[in-house]
Amino acid sequence: MEDRDETPFNQETPGAKDEAGGGYGFLYVLSNPSMPGYLKIGQTERHPASRAAELSNHSGVPTSFRIEFFYEVSERFAAERAVHSALAHMRASPDREFFLVTIEEARVAIHCAAAELLCSNVSIPPSRGPGRPG
Repeated sequence: MEDRDETPFNQETPGAKDEAGGGYGFLYVLSNPSMPGYLKIGQTERHPASRAAELSNHSGVPTSFRIEFFYEVSERFAAERAVHSALAHMRASPDREFFLVTIEEARVAIHCAAAELLCSNVSIPPSRGPGRPG
């Protein structure tokens, strides 16, 4: 006799929420003066300043990333997917998180595509990220 999973389709299993939606985290928008016109839009479970520093430490990146803004989100993977889908026509490459959009266009896309996942109003760090005066 064949083994079958008797778990109902709509029943959540441990970890399913984290895999599908990603759970709580941040949706961030970063810029880099070495990549004018492009913004990196991604998600992280850590503070966006940590993610910006991590990305800036790669030897292939000539200048540091700057945090333009970020949001706390209830489901970070779902929020990222929604925004990336909304901005797909502006994506630099299908396998990269860089978009040829303005800061305001990124903000509007996030509000339109992921509004129900936002936990708080926009957060803008006082220093505006590494390398940018406050």
